[in-house]
Amino acid sequence: LVIYLKFVDRKNPKFEDLFSYFDFQLLWKYFVIKIAYSLLIGVGFLLFIFPGIYFFTKYYFVSYIYVDKKGSIKEAFEESAKLTKGIKMRLFYLSILQLLIMLGGVLTLVVGLFVALPLNSLSDFYIYRKLLKKTS
Repeated sequence: LVIYLKFVDRKNPKFEDLFSYFDFQLLWKYFVIKIAYSLLIGVGFLLFIFPGIYFFTKYYFVSYIYVDKKGSIKEAFEESAKLTKGIKMRLFYLSILQLLIMLGGVLTLVVGLFVALPLNSLSDFYIYRKLLKKTS
């Protein structure tokens, strides 16, 4: 994730950056955030489809915020809720577009995923940075 942030910030990422941010505590909390986010979405989809979509879009940037700001898990969820306020439908449409891009990558004998995955990730990070500037 840090490499994508450097690309979006127009900094020159280096191969060493992949390992320079390695911290077991940070990694552990990152996995906790991903599990909590997935469970929240899963429960939302089990209740009905709409709560799952709501939670998916409300906490869309939770892992990005945690890695970027290195705060607490609770702060990451709260910050994501603030960032996505008023744009949840746009994020939902973006995720549908990203899903179609991924499908196109799969249909091109899976080779297209080498383009689709970074493209989708960079678009997420770009939007994340724009929202941070807008809310600051």
